[in-house]
Formats: sequence, structure tokens, C-alpha cells
Amino acid sequence: MATRANREIYSDFRNDFAIHPVKKDILKNTNENAVKQSIMNILQTSQGERLFEPTFGGDLRAYLFENVTPLTEKSIHNAIISTIQNYEPRAGLIDVIVSANPDLNHYSVSITFYVINKEEPVQLDFVLDRVR
Repeated sequence: MATRANREIYSDFRNDFAIHPVKKDILKNTNENAVKQSIMNILQTSQGERLFEPTFGGDLRAYLFENVTPLTEKSIHNAIISTIQNYEPRAGLIDVIVSANPDLNHYSVSITFYVINKEEPVQLDFVLDRVR
């Protein structure tokens, strides 16, 4: 019997579609990992990229070719907050920290949230940088 602490509430396929070596099923992310993956997918989606939903996505790539300034840092911060609040109902936002690093031409992002129906906070850290 599953207890409340380890019960599977949310699940989603992994982005790499990895296959379980014995069961031959597609592996999945559950609970916090599923919500983390969803937030990353939403933030990395450019607006207009999804058919029939032109406003969907964080559109963070648009900020990466701007000058590294406090205004751009604040714009990224606001875009992350509004995107998560609008498109990820499973996450309750606690804090978003965006730190610019002009020498490396990237932004460090730290998002703290909780998954609905869970008590403990979850930390998601990543770096936004240009690939080209």
C-alpha cells in the first residue's frame, strides 16, 4: 500500500523517451521531477512555436540577445513568474532569482516552488545562455 509521502500524484514521459531495460516500457518522471520537467519545457518554448496557442511559452530565448542589464534581468524574472503562474497549475511559486553574469554572457536562474498537494519546497536551477 502506498503511503501519502511516496504516492505518485503526477507523472509524465521523460524528454529523452528512455526505455526501461527489463520492462521495455518508456520511463516516466513522477511528482516533483514531472513538474520540474514541465516548467523547463514551458520556459524553453518560444511564443508562437505551439500551433493554435500563439501566446504559450516563456519565450526566454528572446532575452538572450539583449544586452546584459538589470532591466533585462528583471524582464526575465517577470517572464518566468507570469509563465509559471499561467501555464503550470501544479506548481505554487515561492521565489525566483535571476542573476546576470555579463562576463560569461548568461543568466543563472533559481526557481523555488512547491508541488500542489505536497509540503516540501522544490529547487530548480539552470543557466540561460546563447548557443550560437
